[in-house]
Amino acid sequence: MTTLRRLLEGFTSGRCFQRAATSTFSVFLLTLAVIAIAPHHAFSATRTARETVAYVPAAIWGDYLGQATGQSLTPHAVYWFEGADSSMGRIIGDLERYQADDAKAAPREPMVAFVGRYAAYPSNKLVPGVAVMDTAGTLLVDFPQGKSFAWSPDGMRLAVVLPRQAAPAPRARGGRAAAKRRPWAEPRYRAGVAVWDRHDGSLKTFLRFPSRTAWAGNDSLLLQYPDSVLVLQPRSGTVTRTAFHGSVISPDARFAMWPGGDGEDTRIYDEARGERITDALFAPFHQEDKAQIRSAFWVRGRGADHLMVISGCDGIQYPEPSCGTRVIDVSTGDVLKSFRGEAIGPTADGRGAVVFRRDRGRLEYHDLRPVALGHRTDRISDHGVTIESVEPDVSPRDRDTSPPKTKDPDSGTFY
Repeated sequence: MTTLRRLLEGFTSGRCFQRAATSTFSVFLLTLAVIAIAPHHAFSATRTARETVAYVPAAIWGDYLGQATGQSLTPHAVYWFEGADSSMGRIIGDLERYQADDAKAAPREPMVAFVGRYAAYPSNKLVPGVAVMDTAGTLLVDFPQGKSFAWSPDGMRLAVVLPRQAAPAPRARGGRAAAKRRPWAEPRYRAGVAVWDRHDGSLKTFLRFPSRTAWAGNDSLLLQYPDSVLVLQPRSGTVTRTAFHGSVISPDARFAMWPGGDGEDTRIYDEARGERITDALFAPFHQEDKAQIRSAFWVRGRGADHLMVISGCDGIQYPEPSCGTRVIDVSTGDVLKSFRGEAIGPTADGRGAVVFRRDRGRLEYHDLRPVALGHRTDRISDHGVTIESVEPDVSPRDRDTSPPKTKDPDSGTFY
């Protein structure tokens, strides 16, 4: 006899009524407890915490890792940090199976994409490319020979830039059985820009070879070339030229950043006026002997139309570098918030910043939503791109690790 049937018969029997009622009440209490607890665990297990950042120490501090941080960090490991941590975060994955050069947490899911080298099961040989793993260190999907990547704002898509030569298809981890459970882990692609949809496992490849990509909303991908920026619509495959001078655009599309690389300086533009404003934004750091511009990224979320976080240091090659971070209204140059330390990047949702405090030997989370909400500005039309939210930062590996430069305020070079 089933438990439910016994319980029902108990209600029809006077002598069992009291016992049945007691059992029912116990089940009722247990059900309430499950309802109250289950959503919390489901949420925490399937969502990326707002305060999260994933980073690779070597990408940020390079050869100066030890003296710049005073920490014994593993250079090419992926560290996962959440705001409640009082440390530098924790290493994820097996370091015998990968060596990362740069990494970024997915905006809404507990997974991280990285570029570097990794071992694709069943091989133990490290090969170059882009890969995605969860916070338990399980390799989910890989893109051999991938050069760079960008998460869409909602974390549903990953754009990967692949070289001109064709690359083999990535493999699912765990053989055929795992492939059946996770069909999205076996995308097929060609050279060019690959856009992987982790929801349905689809993958589209476009024969374009930009130096980098960045998302403008969840359905528009900006392609940066040396002298132009194009916008690709992954759904239709259409590509059009934009008026932007850089691929990393502000939420309101009034300003754009052309991230430096290969010896080129990073440039920031006022798109409405067609003017370069890098000097005006970086010069105050030079005047305070913080000539190394270590990071620059847009704040995201409601009200953060064109607020930028900029960090500068006197020199990370010094034993105890002095660093400062500011939240700046790019349109006016006003400093809305400042704090000590070096911002290593935006949080996964782009609405906060994670700052390294050398004097405290730890990372600190700063919620920038109050700053954005307290400083609303008028939005203007974009340059042919639907703006929702865009790729929020310059890659950590593009930071300036050179000695301070003083002759030219536009010397914040990102490598």
